[in-house]
Amino acid sequence: AIAGTHGKTTTTSLLTHLLRTCGRDPSWIVGGNPKDLPTSARTGADPELIFEACEFDRSFHRYAPSVAALLNLETDHLDCYAGLEELEESFAVFLSGMAVGGAVVLQSDWPACRRVAAKALAGRPDLELDTVSLENESAPQELRSLGHHHHYAARDLRPDRGLWRFTLVVDGRATAEVRLAVPGRHNAANALVAIACAARAGVPAARAAQAVSAFSGVGRRYDIKATGDVVIVDDYAHHPTALEAVISATRERYPERRLVVCFEPHQANRTRHLFSDFVQALSGADRVLLADIYVCRDTEEDVASVSSEELAAAIRERAPQTQARHAGDLAELEDAARRLLQPGDVGLFLGAGRITEVAADLAATLRAHGGQALSQSATLSRKSLRSAAASGAVARSVLSASGTLRRLASGLVAARAQELAPAPRGSRPASRPSGPRTSAPPAPPAPRARRGCKTGSSKPWARSSSSTRPWPDTPPSGSAGARASWSRPGPLRRRSTPSAPSSASASRSCSSAAARTPSSRATTSTPRSS
Repeated sequence: AIAGTHGKTTTTSLLTHLLRTCGRDPSWIVGGNPKDLPTSARTGADPELIFEACEFDRSFHRYAPSVAALLNLETDHLDCYAGLEELEESFAVFLSGMAVGGAVVLQSDWPACRRVAAKALAGRPDLELDTVSLENESAPQELRSLGHHHHYAARDLRPDRGLWRFTLVVDGRATAEVRLAVPGRHNAANALVAIACAARAGVPAARAAQAVSAFSGVGRRYDIKATGDVVIVDDYAHHPTALEAVISATRERYPERRLVVCFEPHQANRTRHLFSDFVQALSGADRVLLADIYVCRDTEEDVASVSSEELAAAIRERAPQTQARHAGDLAELEDAARRLLQPGDVGLFLGAGRITEVAADLAATLRAHGGQALSQSATLSRKSLRSAAASGAVARSVLSASGTLRRLASGLVAARAQELAPAPRGSRPASRPSGPRTSAPPAPPAPRARRGCKTGSSKPWARSSSSTRPWPDTPPSGSAGARASWSRPGPLRRRSTPSAPSSASASRSCSSAAARTPSSRATTSTPRSS
């Protein structure tokens, strides 16, 4: 079982990858989309089951693993814990409930982890203890009397073109070289824990270390969605420590690029209690855009006590260069990101809510242009821009005219079918007046949505009909230091009509009352676990 505040999904996936690479066939349950595994969960032929043990709502107290890894521990989930002291007590209960003769793999660089292990193992002398560290090649003195067996350390830990490498040291002996294919110093700690757990499963540490370099990560964990003029990175980070880790990893991998963070705060409760930590973490970016808070398991008091506007103001006060601001809902955040991102930028889209869909949309735009959308738009001249605008207007006029003809024809066919329909049984047919017909032809139905408008969208934050993407009238400056803003015309949208639409056309309309309602301070959503 893999436990801790951060890194559970990555470490669970990495450990499963190591065992499979080394010829084992374990079972696993991963709370994400591993890139190196065929599925998120599977039953294997070997006895090992690798899974995440989440502390939310104390659910991990139901488990009794034979091997438990504790990656890290700090304040989180304050909707069900009063603070760090209660969290430490909960983790101690989890370790105390392990199977008889089990083993604990502990990241000893975290003081809270050391306190938890000392408390739990003092009452369980049958449990063994392995420690790992990025900072010390020997185990902490206070843990050596608690059934300590092995210590795994990283010697000569260093970044190499944004990816970390180190020499694996086991009980003071250099064992193997470890190279990571995923960025971030925190992933070096995750790798050490995975190697120690693999050794507990019978895989030699040196062999497991060699397999680390083939691990390509998990979806939404520093997930690079597009490269080129603009790099788009999608990450699940929603805790201040995780934000700092992702920002630091980006600085290491793209040291010359401007870093634009687009963040959707997850839970008003978390934002409220860790407010100053969020301010400090986000101050490390070059630019910051904030979406509405993703409300999840929050009380009315939580929602009323904090907002993205207040968070942006606090970031600006601490780090004015970030120009932090609250963009609004996710549709408005996407529009703001399109205007802000420039050639040479890295766009980090962070949060545990639905901001991943914004990252996917922007990445799809870049991929459609071969990663060159921004540089190509910078070379457009005033003449080409006006020509493109004129062509678009002609195309819209043609579509409008052809749509009107189709609707008129549909109305006439429907009226004729109604005339020819047989009368209900037992009813007397109405007498037809003699002489020429004087009634007017049936009126055509109200206009339906134009082409390009997304009907049946699964996004509750879909852009309203009044929202448009910018399309500049003048080309960007041609100077060497200038950067072109990323802008392109949006999809065609239905104009509002003074008459009320028919029920048939209303069902086809892609504009809803919810989409026309101004965004509130917090986005309400269905409850979900972080």
